[in-house]
Amino acid sequence: MKNELLRDRLVVGIADKKLSEQLQIDADLTLEKAKKTIRQKEAVHEQSSDLMGRSNPSLNLEAIREKRKAKRWAQVSTPSLKISPTSATSKLARWSKLIKVYAVR
Repeated sequence: MKNELLRDRLVVGIADKKLSEQLQIDADLTLEKAKKTIRQKEAVHEQSSDLMGRSNPSLNLEAIREKRKAKRWAQVSTPSLKISPTSATSKLARWSKLIKVYAVR
């Protein structure tokens, strides 16, 4: 009885809903058989993820690019990102002139 309750809890609680449904359909399912099937599914998933990473180099290249991009952003010095007061003032002056010109029309 205890094994049946544990089996049911395990089968219903797994994240892979497709596998959960397959296990629920099996009339001869035992706790050991459920654990074995779930472990096999996890192993296959991990192996396929590893193979996808190796067989598809663009995934690895994308990860490398992201790391380099993050590193570059970390190296950017903050003073170079600041807007100088004169450029901000001149932009404001140009905008105010445009606003005056269009307001007059």
